[in-house]
Amino acid sequence: MWKRIILSIIFYATILIANAAVTATTCGPGSKDSLSALVASITKNKKTDLEKTWAVYDWVSTNIEYDYDRQSESLRLNGRISAIPIDVLLQIKKGVCQDYADLTKAMFDVLKIKCEVVTGFLRYDDSDLLEFDSLKNAHAWNIVFIRDHWLPIDCTWGHAFRRQNKNDSAIFLAPPSEFIFSHYPDSVKLMPADRRLTLDEFKKLPVVHFENIKCNVKKIPSVGVIPINSGLFEFENPTALSIEKIVVEMEDIETGKFYTPEVKTEKGKNKIIVTLALTRKAFLTFGFNKKLPDGGRELLPIMTFLVQPVSPSSSAN
Repeated sequence: MWKRIILSIIFYATILIANAAVTATTCGPGSKDSLSALVASITKNKKTDLEKTWAVYDWVSTNIEYDYDRQSESLRLNGRISAIPIDVLLQIKKGVCQDYADLTKAMFDVLKIKCEVVTGFLRYDDSDLLEFDSLKNAHAWNIVFIRDHWLPIDCTWGHAFRRQNKNDSAIFLAPPSEFIFSHYPDSVKLMPADRRLTLDEFKKLPVVHFENIKCNVKKIPSVGVIPINSGLFEFENPTALSIEKIVVEMEDIETGKFYTPEVKTEKGKNKIIVTLALTRKAFLTFGFNKKLPDGGRELLPIMTFLVQPVSPSSSAN
């Protein structure tokens, strides 16, 4: 949506392993010593598990490049590629999401901090509301046991976020109730207790950008695909921003043109009502303007929905 920055490209590049038969990552001779030395170096003077966790996330996200050639090979082979041994990965410093996750776990193993690799699916770009591919949207990340809870970290996205100066809080020890909007684990046991979704339900969630602003997840609609049957869409503001600062924009998917729909507010209520007067599919995005150092403004998305017409026969049913 909006500028869709290169971020959507980078995130689509995080894809791997939907049907992958990935072999276990191993360490070659002497590599355990080199890995231990590296972990000791980057966690030097770090006293708490939280500080050490950030050090590992920061190092992996910053120093491992994404391997687009390997990602293309994975797609060509339906995800069936071998894992890169840790010692080799540390030498070439390039990999895909599975490699990021394997290295992250290996480093936490050295620190004796509980960490697991999680596989599943991801959603980030608006286009995920239109099309969801079980191979292209496959992904791997980690969970770490810290603060008496299992919390997620995604160093692949961390690498992309660093390149775009994004806020790490959306992917570093993020609340599971927020993380589930973009990352769907294969195991239901790894989902937040209050939001155990089926894959179909996950596919239909709105695209939410927690890296841009904190949202009250209880106020976020559970369905991101809106049928145009009433012509109106009521939406409660889930942010701490005043209702006047929320910007609403629509993009006609067929033409790519942007326009501002008719928006109403109810006095004294933190709710806006959007008139959906269109006959073709469109993205409906709520966002806010961020002031830039040069005095300009950048429109940052909060969440995006897919609006689509309902045929008379469908609405009658």
